[in-house]
Amino acid sequence: MLPVIGHDVEATLTVFVDAIVPEATTTFTASDRLIALLDQLPIVDGRLPPWHEWWPAEILTQLVPDRRLREALTAENPRLTRAFYDEPVPLPERWWKRRAGFLQLSPAYDDDRARAEQWGWPTSRIDGQHLDLLSRPGVVADAVVSLTATTRLPNE
Repeated sequence: MLPVIGHDVEATLTVFVDAIVPEATTTFTASDRLIALLDQLPIVDGRLPPWHEWWPAEILTQLVPDRRLREALTAENPRLTRAFYDEPVPLPERWWKRRAGFLQLSPAYDDDRARAEQWGWPTSRIDGQHLDLLSRPGVVADAVVSLTATTRLPNE
């Protein structure tokens, strides 16, 4: 969704933080791997469990050690419909040519960082975990600020 949001708000810079970077196309669809995961989850009234229930509780505890912060996070997680992930997301034309950067927090986003590098986006990596935006916000914010200082338009 970030390419759409960046386009809609006319952002001068978009920074993907441990996020999926779609292929250079005008439509995004969920990966087969994600669909397979979703199809293993219990669906009630057409809705998936909240995101934090997709994995064992100890994983969330590892990602967000602070109990109060973890409770605040889980209280806000919606139950999306399973069909939500079947709908293609239209992306703006040449969205990957806009000014952007990529900050990687966890190894799960190696391919996305590589795609960003392929397009000439500046990238950076923190040795951390996916939810460090919550558990280490200062560290992530500093890394985003540093990354933005090196971000420019492709071929600029």
